[in-house]
Amino acid sequence: VFAPMPREDLQLGMVLDVLRRLQLAPQGSTPVLWFGDWSALAVGCLGASQACIKEFYESFLLALQALAPETMQRVHVCWQGQAILSDPSAYWISVINAGRRCSLEQIRAALPADETLEYASQVIFTLMHVGDVLALAGAEGLTLCSCERDASLDDFAAQLCTDFSLASPAVKPLYSQSLRLQPQAGAGWKSGGSGRDGRLHILLTDSDAEIAKKIRKAFCEPGNVASNPPLAWLRALLPTQQHVEVRRASEHGGDIVYPDLAALEAAFALGSLHPGDLKEAVVQALADARRRLHSSEALRAALAHRADQR
Repeated sequence: VFAPMPREDLQLGMVLDVLRRLQLAPQGSTPVLWFGDWSALAVGCLGASQACIKEFYESFLLALQALAPETMQRVHVCWQGQAILSDPSAYWISVINAGRRCSLEQIRAALPADETLEYASQVIFTLMHVGDVLALAGAEGLTLCSCERDASLDDFAAQLCTDFSLASPAVKPLYSQSLRLQPQAGAGWKSGGSGRDGRLHILLTDSDAEIAKKIRKAFCEPGNVASNPPLAWLRALLPTQQHVEVRRASEHGGDIVYPDLAALEAAFALGSLHPGDLKEAVVQALADARRRLHSSEALRAALAHRADQR
């Protein structure tokens, strides 16, 4: 599993997406989490500040460990920079040879759908990803568990493995629902730039009050279970078979407990669960997640430092 590139806002949704992919690893296998710190430098993430990139990934790792300590005990964490320095000659030769075996059109096709090829750094980033996959490709039964955005990049790297007489790893894209709080278009929000889009996402630096405010303003069309950010958050936070308690005022019927998420979704689709009550259940689930996150003293300190910098 390749961690996302660093950005100014550390989104809880990004952490949950990586955690979900790590948890899909079959029993007996070794999940690997890859932090592309040198690739992040190559494309200028966070102003190409090595310290900021390291801090982002360290906070990301601490969040994963706080949310799912048992899962993370099985995970082997690889820092790209350390892997490169263990045999820099072999790594950079593989990157150069990858460049010789492909065209700019192939690199353009490997980019995410929302990117166009404009900078040399994008070419370097793509070829370094091939180098990363080649470094892992010696492992038997290697599977690249991709997020939707990076599936084409993983496919490109996997195909090039055969040119190096290595077994091509399987690519398993995992498409998850967006945890963006408003629809992609027409939400009325304007991005703050430089990777900041905090009003549309739940951030690890958000307080309980900020989280509640964001969720209460989230798009939540009555009866709509297909495109519903609060429901998407419940699916991301809770096991599908776990009961869900929705707290309601007595004049609105009092508290109600659904046996699982499917029952809650059915009630919402039928209109017996009000959007406001659904949102309060999400606020509670996020408050529970935040408590787990803040049980880590190291993560609390890292997030306080990030909040001071913003």
